Amino acid sequence: MSESILFPPDFNPENYSIPDKNAKPYEKIRAAISIGKEITKKEWFTISEILEILVYINRPLYKQIVSYNVQNRSKDFVAKKIKGTLYISIPNKQSSAKIVDQNTPYTSTKELITLIDQLGKEVWIADPYVDLDFLDIIMQIDKKIKLLILTVNTGGSNKKKIFIGMAKRLLIERGNFEIRESEYDFKDRYLIGENGTYILGFSLKDIGKKQSSIALINDLTPSLKKWFQAKWATSHQII
Repeated sequence: MSESILFPPDFNPENYSIPDKNAKPYEKIRAAISIGKEITKKEWFTISEILEILVYINRPLYKQIVSYNVQNRSKDFVAKKIKGTLYISIPNKQSSAKIVDQNTPYTSTKELITLIDQLGKEVWIADPYVDLDFLDIIMQIDKKIKLLILTVNTGGSNKKKIFIGMAKRLLIERGNFEIRESEYDFKDRYLIGENGTYILGFSLKDIGKKQSSIALINDLTPSLKKWFQAKWATSHQII
């Protein structure tokens, strides 16, 4: 995002839900982020950008008030630091769960890759069934993201050699990932990152083939991290 919000020439504050001047600070912050999202199509904003929007709609706040409200109202805001800069967003409760429609493998795969790209610089993937289609998805994920992939089945004994061979070729081109095979079966599929934890009703290789769902389950992040680390420590590295 640029250092300044670029308001369109026809921007009119009256077309947006502007809080009263006497509204609470966190209500003003939420309004500013909502307006910023609609104008720029971005999800995350710096404190300076939020202040700029508030000044533009004549609802200014002191920077320390913005920081205080962001850091002390976890239900209202989500904050993360990137290279020392604080970025802020508001949780979208309406999109915490999503239905993946049948016969949408192309569109759903693109949306899944975009989601993984936003989860942080290291993402843990637990998926009991992987194959060559799975590797195609991995190739499209941002190469800067380190991927730890935990699985159980790579296509059976006849296909395992082919899978490992192609995964080694992928490692040369993409790098920054590791695959381990667990001796203990598990059913659910998870994406675990610093910016969110999701449960999937499908294996990545099968997304969009049948109707299923994906849901945000951040409340389970601590327990799922422990589960993943325990499985990872006892699993066999194949890539």
